[in-house]
Amino acid sequence: MNGHTIKKLLIFGLVWLSIASCSSKPVKINWVSSLPEALQTAGKSKQNILVFFYADWSKWSRVLEDSSLGSSRFASLKNKIIFTKLNAETEAGLTSKYKISDFPTLILLNSKGEEIDRVVGYLPSKELVNKVNNYLTGKETLTDFQNRIKKDSSNVNINFKLAVKYQERSRWSEAEQFYRKVLELDPQNSRLKSDSSLFNLSIMSIKKSDFDKALENLDQLKREFPKSSLVMSAELYRAFCYAKKGDKNKAIALYESFIKQYPKYPQAASVSEEIKRLKS
Repeated sequence: MNGHTIKKLLIFGLVWLSIASCSSKPVKINWVSSLPEALQTAGKSKQNILVFFYADWSKWSRVLEDSSLGSSRFASLKNKIIFTKLNAETEAGLTSKYKISDFPTLILLNSKGEEIDRVVGYLPSKELVNKVNNYLTGKETLTDFQNRIKKDSSNVNINFKLAVKYQERSRWSEAEQFYRKVLELDPQNSRLKSDSSLFNLSIMSIKKSDFDKALENLDQLKREFPKSSLVMSAELYRAFCYAKKGDKNKAIALYESFIKQYPKYPQAASVSEEIKRLKS
């Protein structure tokens, strides 16, 4: 089971319900297919640019485009923004430049091509548009949180949000610094960010193929916050890590235990298929 598959298992049900509840006929968006072209237009019009980085293999890129990016609410941004759509695999240079590691990713640029901020993953149209509008006014951006942390360095939520901003940019060491600060400030998870910090630390370790470190964080999450809603996801990732380490027996045992513990899990069939694959 690869990283893309396990993400699908974890978020499919929630995202599908969200899409189904707000589905409507898609609105046609006029996408620019070249960033230099978008920058040239933006230089004249002084508009901002929203770049949609997608991958053909990414199901959620298609889902985002067909739902949120095809909504009339999103289309209402057209007078403020130049919509640009780029295939991450054919635009490897730009993908590397902006340190994109998850798809879909939307990056908001000013007319000079400088990043204002980004949205990583799927969001319903209302949340997506609200976030973009906040970015346009300088709210909830990386710069905003960098300024806030200077004034309130002990604020758990600000530390966590800043960590997420760095993680989205593949700035792992800075992200880890602020996730560790969250754990230091709130060891009891009273703000409900410490369990998420451990989970996100494990995801970063997986991206770096440091599966032992990922398991340390996942085990700590399960041990210290056994009632966390993230424990179920952590169990799947634990099995995934052991499989990547080559310990098939441990991975199979964890997947089988997961099925017994969560028999109504929406993607249980896919987990069973992974067990069969490992056994073969």
